This record gives sequence, C-alpha cells and structure tokens, in this order.
Amino acid sequence: MKPTRPPPSTKTISSLGDRLLSDHRALDALFEALLRDIRRDDPATYQVTWARFEQAFLNHIDAEEVFLLPSFERVDPSEAAAIRQEHATLRHLLADMGVRLELHAVKEDNVKALIETLRYHGRREEASMYRWADELAPDLASSLGDRLSAGRTT
Repeated sequence: MKPTRPPPSTKTISSLGDRLLSDHRALDALFEALLRDIRRDDPATYQVTWARFEQAFLNHIDAEEVFLLPSFERVDPSEAAAIRQEHATLRHLLADMGVRLELHAVKEDNVKALIETLRYHGRREEASMYRWADELAPDLASSLGDRLSAGRTT
C-alpha cells in the first residue's frame, strides 16, 4: 500500500516552506538590526542596514510573486489575492519609510509599526502558503530557492 500524503492544510512545513521560513528569519534579523540602528540615531549606519533590508525584502516578495503565488492562486484564490494585496501595500510602506530615512524624519515608533506589519504578513504566509509550498512543481521550487539564495545579504 502506497503511503498517502496529508492534505496541505494539515501537514508540517515542507523543505521549501522551511527555506521560505528561513528567509523570514533572516529578514527578521535585519528588522532588529534596523531598529537597533535607529535607536543609536546614526543615519549613516541605518541607511546601510535599510538598504540591505529593503533589497532582501523586495527580492523575497518578488520571488513569491513570480514562482509561488501563481500556483497557490489555483489552490486558494482569495488567500493568494490577499497576499498580493499585502505585498502591494508593503511596497508602498517600504517606499515611504525609505523617504523618511533619507530625510532623517523617522522615529523608532515608525520602524516598530512597519516591523509589526511585516511580521503579521509573514505569519499569514507561514500559516497558509508556506504549508502548501511543497506542492509547487519541482522546477518552480528550484527556481524559487535559487532566487531566495541570490537575494540573501550577509
């Protein structure tokens, strides 16, 4: 008898899901570094941290939109649409924060609010799309993994 796989909604996070989670953890570390740099009130330092974070975050959501969301839309169209909408909102919030940082007009509370919004979004993805991730076609999964690796900052 061939073993059956549990449905995507009840199974544990897949290896691709683990890869996506790992990317979220790396972004989370950059959130914390940005907050620490803002508290130090050193614009030169927080600009560098911001640039690293912004690049990594945009690469991450771009990779999701190119390689993961099109397939996930066939499984859960409403959740996929909600995630896409959140991505659009997050891009807008990031652009706004970038301007504030350049103008030295950002406060710690602004950064904390953005971080909480990003973490909420991450939890949403982890609870839905990432639990389904190993259903992705192997070639797309490989391309997604490669894209995530390429966007990693050190």
